[in-house]
Amino acid sequence: MKHFIIYLKIQTGEYEKTITTLQQGENEQDATVKAMLCQCHCALEEGADWLVFGEELEDLYGEFIYTVYDCEEVPQEEANILKKYL
Repeated sequence: MKHFIIYLKIQTGEYEKTITTLQQGENEQDATVKAMLCQCHCALEEGADWLVFGEELEDLYGEFIYTVYDCEEVPQEEANILKKYL
């Protein structure tokens, strides 16, 4: 498993913020999917749906939109340090 640091933009109405998360995955898309689903309040197809698979997800019937802002692979030794703080 690889580690990725993922920056997500969360938008609700006219407000938005970015968050940073560390996620494991087989590849970048696997990690971004996990990162967005971890933020999700609803289950897929029960209030949450993909707008663009692995890149953009709407939640609470469109109240929240999660978008991948950036994603980069993190070397294992750096991931161990980041796990301590994220």
